[in-house]
Amino acid sequence: MKKYGKLIIVLICLATAFLIFSCSNKSKKNNGTSDLKTDENVESVKEEKVYKTMEEFDEINKKGKTDEAIDFVDKNIKIVGKENADILVYGLEEKLYSNINYRFRQLTNDDKDGELQGIFTENRIITEEDVKTIKNKELKKDIEDILKDKYTLVKNADKLELVINYDKFLSYGESVSESTRDYLNIEAKILESPTIYNGEFNIEIDDLGSRLLKLETYLTEYPEAKHFEKILKYYRRDLISYLKGTESDLILDKNGKVNTRLFNSYKNLIKNKDSITANIVRKYVDILKDGNSFTRDYLEVTILSLTNQALNSIENKVE
Repeated sequence: MKKYGKLIIVLICLATAFLIFSCSNKSKKNNGTSDLKTDENVESVKEEKVYKTMEEFDEINKKGKTDEAIDFVDKNIKIVGKENADILVYGLEEKLYSNINYRFRQLTNDDKDGELQGIFTENRIITEEDVKTIKNKELKKDIEDILKDKYTLVKNADKLELVINYDKFLSYGESVSESTRDYLNIEAKILESPTIYNGEFNIEIDDLGSRLLKLETYLTEYPEAKHFEKILKYYRRDLISYLKGTESDLILDKNGKVNTRLFNSYKNLIKNKDSITANIVRKYVDILKDGNSFTRDYLEVTILSLTNQALNSIENKVE
């Protein structure tokens, strides 16, 4: 009997252990399912929040003021993901473009004493120091507002222009896609150092060559970019300037002599063997080696032909 008693006790212990183990497993399974549902709920809440954020931006961008749209983008760009961050940046850019003519007319209407033309010193882009010199309080307030709204005033010869200040968009770089970040960098650089200013080269000729290579890289890496055509126009403009020169710095002088400074820059650039730009410039160098055998008119036709070849090569590469 004692043996049977011990056996019964062992069986009871085993049964109890089995029940505890079974309950534990069910609990773990239930917890796993619960955790999964919680994760899904959290993700769903995030998506809903982003969706509402983008809807709100769309409404503000259509009907709100510029400073409201800027404030909204600044507060939300880091929480909506890169794809939506791109939408915020390009939406804000479009809003600034759409208001540019109105804001500039407002400036000129308030410039009753013609102060705008005189406030620029050696700078081609208005500075905070320039603004401090304005006596007309209404005009000064207008300019302070446009600077706050990511615009700036630039002067080219005697012409004033109101443009988007892309330098103030660079803070969005970490939140947007690579193509958008690179686009903003290109625009900011062109604003800071335009290729031509007052009819002359504004940057070193070798720097212009480097800029062309960067523009080509952008075009070939991001064929689906929102501003592909815009960057392609920049590339065309700068390639023509690079090959032709400026009025006081032409590739070919009146006597048919080749500009040594420009020619040496071409020879440096063609070392980039895999570049479309380098291949085009290489053809140009071969033509220039016999510089006395053609006229300026012939050279201009050649430059346009080579430029079109470069554009076609880029478009063919990205198709």
